[in-house]
Amino acid sequence: MMLIAFFSTSAMAQEKNAKGAETTPVVPSIIKAALQRDYPGITNVTWDAEDNDFEAAFKKNDNDMSALYDKTGHRKETETAIKTNQLPQAAQDYIHKNYSSYQLVEAAKIVTD
Repeated sequence: MMLIAFFSTSAMAQEKNAKGAETTPVVPSIIKAALQRDYPGITNVTWDAEDNDFEAAFKKNDNDMSALYDKTGHRKETETAIKTNQLPQAAQDYIHKNYSSYQLVEAAKIVTD
């Protein structure tokens, strides 16, 4: 498990068409089925392409989450948004000491499978 703190809004990779406009990637059915297997009943999913993988962003129990799948439907990692004050105290202390001029805007718990 890894906890990540973000100091600014991060941009997700998106596919672009010939005119440079963002498009939604075509997600293979095996990957959509894997998401439903892992998170039954999840709706309102936003998909992004990430290198050769696909990332699904969704809400579960009012938590912002994402899950990263490879092309075979294997879940590689999950990310769950947490409040910045939920970071371990040692991480909060380190951030405050080494990045005091930055504003901590979001944090996440990342679990690799």
